[in-house]
Amino acid sequence: LVVALEPKPWRIWLLAVAGTLGFGVATRDFFWLRDRTLEPKHVPYLLSLVVMMQTVLIGITGGVESPFIIVLIPMVVLPAMVIGHLRTFVYFMLFPLAVIWLYTLAGLLGWLTDLRPAFWGAGIGFADNPVYSITQGVVITFSMALGGAIAVFLRLSLRRGARAVVEARQELLDATRQQNRELMTLTGEIAHELKNPLASIQGLSGLLARKMPDGSKEAEQMAVLLSEVKRMGAT
Repeated sequence: LVVALEPKPWRIWLLAVAGTLGFGVATRDFFWLRDRTLEPKHVPYLLSLVVMMQTVLIGITGGVESPFIIVLIPMVVLPAMVIGHLRTFVYFMLFPLAVIWLYTLAGLLGWLTDLRPAFWGAGIGFADNPVYSITQGVVITFSMALGGAIAVFLRLSLRRGARAVVEARQELLDATRQQNRELMTLTGEIAHELKNPLASIQGLSGLLARKMPDGSKEAEQMAVLLSEVKRMGAT
């Protein structure tokens, strides 16, 4: 839309080159990630590409006066939330900060005076206003640093909470295994203690059964006793 409203050659070439490179890289990464799982280590690379494209968009829409310069803030906060490492966040923030201050200094020093589109309006820009430009750079820098730091510490807190839950679950599993081992040991001891009396009962019952008349009621009862004792001993 910007190129259509103000088709300057440098805008057309910049947009064409950036669009071609962006499409090529996106296509390559699409086929590369199609058979892989997106991991946190891939996030800085992918978001770096987005920041580079955002840098081009800021350049063709006015540099430091571009309304899209503020979008660099979430481009820093998002990887901080995903990665959760303070050092990686600081490294990743350096490039967006360099973009912001490069455009700010370029506006103040008059290096890139042709960036502002004419349809923004003539004579109402602030690129040559040191107070406004520097204030905007400081505010965006502070917002990036604060938002990213909050995101990092929030991710670290979530990670610590998840780790605590996993450790508590592991401790519960270990305690359950220990209880099972103790119950098995106790069961074995009880079975061992019961077998000796059962053997004595079985032997005495056999002696008594031999002294009882065949077919008597007492002999039948003793036979039932012997079969139950044998069953308990075999269990």
